[in-house]
Amino acid sequence: MRAAGALTELPFCLTSLGIAIAWTGDFTAASSIVAEIEDVCAATGVPIAPHVELRLNALRGRRPRPRR
Repeated sequence: MRAAGALTELPFCLTSLGIAIAWTGDFTAASSIVAEIEDVCAATGVPIAPHVELRLNALRGRRPRPRR
């Protein structure tokens, strides 16, 4: 799988799922998906913008936290 590059698509698929879950109001599940995205990105070395985290914070009425 790794040699075929299949894992590099996983963060993008998780992002789509996370945004959809956030829209349903299940913020706990969306937060879990954010953590999963971060883990997959660290493991694969594929960086991705924090779209789910930003959407989740917006729906919660929170300002985005600064990234380090």
